[in-house]
Amino acid sequence: RGNDASLPLWLYTGPLVELYAALLSITVRPAFAGEWSLCLPWYGAAAATFRAMNPPEQRALRTGFASRQADALTRGDRLGGHFWTWKAPHEDDKDSWDFAEIVRRGFIGRGE
Repeated sequence: RGNDASLPLWLYTGPLVELYAALLSITVRPAFAGEWSLCLPWYGAAAATFRAMNPPEQRALRTGFASRQADALTRGDRLGGHFWTWKAPHEDDKDSWDFAEIVRRGFIGRGE
């Protein structure tokens, strides 16, 4: 099941990012991540935790999640990765899949 919503939100945005980074290091060769995004669980306990946060807390979580992923994908010999999409077609996907919007909102890079 690609998105196990029974896991806590902090696990998705912290230790699992580091686990992914460690897995990239196993080959001891330059690595490129096929794709990444800021998608968070959309159902279950983790989603409920996120929805219960106020907007500044949600922003801080997304910004930290983006920063940890970007760092994990560019550390050492890693070659980075491909963000899922430049422009998401649906408004509901803007905070997770739309790189242009994520940069504009300041979740990564320079923003508003």
